[in-house]
Amino acid sequence: MGLFDKRKKGGDDFDSPVENIDLNAPPAVQPAASAPAPLAASTPTRPAPEPDPDAAAESEMDDDYDAPAYGIDDAIELMRSLPTDNVELVVQVVKKTLESTKVKVRSIIDDASRKQKDIEGRIDVLKKEIAEYEQEIATRREEIAKLEADHAETTTVKERLELAEKLTTGARGSAKPAPASASGPASHPKTPAVGGSGGRPGASGSGTGSTPSTGTSPKGTTIIAKK
Repeated sequence: MGLFDKRKKGGDDFDSPVENIDLNAPPAVQPAASAPAPLAASTPTRPAPEPDPDAAAESEMDDDYDAPAYGIDDAIELMRSLPTDNVELVVQVVKKTLESTKVKVRSIIDDASRKQKDIEGRIDVLKKEIAEYEQEIATRREEIAKLEADHAETTTVKERLELAEKLTTGARGSAKPAPASASGPASHPKTPAVGGSGGRPGASGSGTGSTPSTGTSPKGTTIIAKK
């Protein structure tokens, strides 16, 4: 027993460490490598338009502007109901009345200036639109004039061609020969000459032959002459 125990102990000194593996355990799943994210398509960026300083200033003024409780429209309604004979006296009374109600006349004046600018801007826009419409109207009038001239010329040439066609057709119809008569020219009967050589009635013109010539005497008696 001692020998076997010594060999066992000596062998333990040279044994390498052994890894215990559990065959019943499922294999470890390795994490899949993450796919690289697709690069975003590069889209051309347009430069932002430069803001108009005047428009920006006007928009800021409109945003910052607070309409007064009593504005120019209210003042207009008030002035319509007041007499216009003595203007200086009327405006002084109006000013004192407004100030007594804690309404500043300067705020009404500023509101009136703003309204004037708005009206002037709208008028300019309408004038530009009218100018564009007038230009379009002038262009269309020129086109109408050209079309009317073309129509008149087309009508004239058409009428002349129709006249030439009629004249040609009429000339062809008149050139056809008239149909000849089937019976031919009519024969005229010869009228025998009456009268003798001596100018006497009943005498033969030739003076020869045995054919008697007859004549009528003034008394109605028939005379037969023989040679």
